[in-house]
Amino acid sequence: MKKLKIGISIGDMNGVGLEVILKTLNHRKMTDICTPVIYGSSKVVSYHKNIVGTDFQFQSATSCEELNMNRVNVINCWDENVNIT
Repeated sequence: MKKLKIGISIGDMNGVGLEVILKTLNHRKMTDICTPVIYGSSKVVSYHKNIVGTDFQFQSATSCEELNMNRVNVINCWDENVNIT
């Protein structure tokens, strides 16, 4: 059976949404049941991942063709530096 690809937007990069997403995806069985795809910025995800203290590795990509089916994926929607407050 083929795994579903689940797209997730980070929402407000200064909000709690990304923290909730990362804590959920930190469960080791998540990549067994689906392929999570976070739409946002790998820099922002890395920043929040370090604050939350999650230990999973993610794959950065610029398109859906580059997805790793056995990891959490982050599609970079922008490359500019951002200020997280």
